[in-house]
This record gives sequence, C-alpha cells and structure tokens, in this order.
Amino acid sequence: AGIGFFYAVALVPPLGWLRNTTIIIMVAYTMRYIPTAFGALAPSLMQIAPDLNSSARVMGADWWRATRAVTLPLLKPAMVSCFALLFIQFLKEYSTAIFLFAPGSEVIGPTLLQYWENGESGALAALAVIQVAITIIFIVALRRILKVRIYD
Repeated sequence: AGIGFFYAVALVPPLGWLRNTTIIIMVAYTMRYIPTAFGALAPSLMQIAPDLNSSARVMGADWWRATRAVTLPLLKPAMVSCFALLFIQFLKEYSTAIFLFAPGSEVIGPTLLQYWENGESGALAALAVIQVAITIIFIVALRRILKVRIYD
C-alpha cells in the first residue's frame, strides 16, 4: 500500500501536493485497513434482518431515517470495537508509512524503526513505552465509557 501511494503521488501531477504530508499517510492507512474494518463489521451487518429496515420504511421513514433510527444503533457496538481495532493497528503500523513520511510528517511506527536502525536504544525504549501507554489508556478509557467488564 505504501509503495502504491508513493508512486501515485510521485507520478500523477494533480496528487503532487499530497507529497510529504500527513494526509497521504492517513489515506494510505485507511485504504490499507478497509478490509480489516469490513471484516469486523460484516458479522454484525449480517445479523441485522432486512425486515427491520423494511418495517421502518413501511411506517413512512425514508432511507436515511430508517438507517439512522434502526441500523446504526444496532451497529454501534461493532463500530466502536472496529474503531478500537483500527486505532491499535494504526498506532503500531510502520510498513505503509515508511515510504510516505518525510521530515515534519513522521508517525510513531517509522520513528521507532529509525531509532532502532540508528542504534538509539534509549529513545526507542522510551517511545515504545509511550506507545504501550497510549494503547493501555485508550483501551481502559473505552472500557469505562462503554461499561465493558472482563470479569463478572
């Protein structure tokens, strides 16, 4: 994905303004992990019967109202878990961004790799601890917001 976006930005002149920006990294991450997100959401989507949407439409709701009132509330837990999964994937990803980052648009994955290549083990360890801390804080906050308990 990273090489594909690199060549697209380098060879297609209208996309040249995206070169060396964080926007291209965000777009590349999003495109790279769409299959993962769909895989997390597909089982929940398949469990929602089409009759629920049809019944809302029979009652006079248009497509947007039926989706907003019926489908989205049922998908909310799956969407939150999908967001959590993608957040953790994005935080640890380096292979896509390694071809796209430039000074001023670094993300944590390639920075960790640079520290490792340069032999800066102290900075590498500190940044890895920060990465783990961000992940733990995110998961704990998400569990508290959603009131998810691991043990009864």
